[in-house]
Amino acid sequence: MFFASALGFGALTAAGVEAIRIDEAGKIHIMGAVTIGGATTVQSLSTAGAVSAATVSATGAVTGATVKSNGAVTGATVTSAGLLKAGDVSTGGEVAATTVNAAIVNGTNITGGALTAKNATIGGMVIDEGGNVRIPGNLDVIGLNDRLHYTNNVPNETKLIDAADVARLCGDGDGCEIRLAMSNYDPNNPAPASMIAWLFCDATCTYWRTSAQLLDTKTGERKIGTDDNKVINHVLQAWDCYFTDAEYTNRVGTDNLVGFGLLKWIDEYPSSDCSVTIID
Repeated sequence: MFFASALGFGALTAAGVEAIRIDEAGKIHIMGAVTIGGATTVQSLSTAGAVSAATVSATGAVTGATVKSNGAVTGATVTSAGLLKAGDVSTGGEVAATTVNAAIVNGTNITGGALTAKNATIGGMVIDEGGNVRIPGNLDVIGLNDRLHYTNNVPNETKLIDAADVARLCGDGDGCEIRLAMSNYDPNNPAPASMIAWLFCDATCTYWRTSAQLLDTKTGERKIGTDDNKVINHVLQAWDCYFTDAEYTNRVGTDNLVGFGLLKWIDEYPSSDCSVTIID
């Protein structure tokens, strides 16, 4: 019985070609392609170049403490029947594929390039070839909303409303709906009294105009105004409640600031509360 062992540093050659070299630090350098018939477990996988394949397929889970690529990962099909889990998934280049179909769960997902797909299915959400997104369930958006709601119960004062917020909803060409309501004005009638108008303005909401359908409680006229022009103009009035381009403090009004305000004016209904909803 013979036992053969080989120890040493240098190159392992095949047919005169240096195929594998083990350096003095114990690192293995492979000069050609690698085919692995079994399972491979990698604690850290890093490449400074490109990883390309016609098909990259995994029937189980691909796990790693860190999976990084400074180049491009390209393939006709990238498919995973299990989960791709990583503490950090990071690429400095592009991840491009005809089909991306997998569940991706990771603590941090960072890409410095683009994620493109001809057809992608993520958690039931489908992105088709035309860039359309189909969502089978509910869509919850955390961030910008398509409506703003304000209340004010401080008498003879305005609650300031940022002009940029009004412009975002009302200055986009299709205008916005203003719902102004007065509540708690009558202990025998809890239903709020309200007025509604459409407001259109320029991109900054400096110049604004309400719809001709508005019937003001006193004048019945449509309203036109310019914000921050030293002239007080009320956009909409609902009895003791006003949506205005002015600022009021202790019943003294000015239009010296950029922005709008919700005014509770003590007149006929001193116990009332005011609210305004701006809807795009």
